[in-house]
Amino acid sequence: MEELIGLIKNHKDMRPLMEIQDVYKLLFQSILGLGHLLVNPEGAKKFLLEELNTLSKNKFQEALIEDISMRNDMVRINLRPFSERGMSPEMLFRAMLLTENANTSTVKDFIETWTLLIELVENGIINLNIIDLKRFNEKIIEMNYPVIHHSIIYNVNYQPAYRIIDRRIFEEIFN
Repeated sequence: MEELIGLIKNHKDMRPLMEIQDVYKLLFQSILGLGHLLVNPEGAKKFLLEELNTLSKNKFQEALIEDISMRNDMVRINLRPFSERGMSPEMLFRAMLLTENANTSTVKDFIETWTLLIELVENGIINLNIIDLKRFNEKIIEMNYPVIHHSIIYNVNYQPAYRIIDRRIFEEIFN
């Protein structure tokens, strides 16, 4: 529970304009990774290379590695600092595939964490609008907990460009 509270607080401090769907996406990725991008590995690799070639400058400084997990295993590898350091896209893609194969978490694991988040909001421990959260929750239940995009306000203000990688795999490949 403390790890979840800390994760949400840390990300809301970094990106105060986060909306409920951004919190959902953060938790989804922290548990389930980026599997939705890897359904078509060739397409995912092409998309990664295209994204790396078209990155715009960001308004704020990004760390290369950003913790997104309560167990400190999943991280966001921010593509701007990755590209600026001249790191290998081929090796990053390899890390993506290895992460997908190594991740044993299930949608059930995600639902348990999401349910805990809702309880923490209901009890006033995490500051999110409970009415909006309940409406959002009804929608995602109907849609069977889908992969979603960041909110428009998040995209406009933070211009996210990253990949989700298991920290140990990233460190093994890039060290």
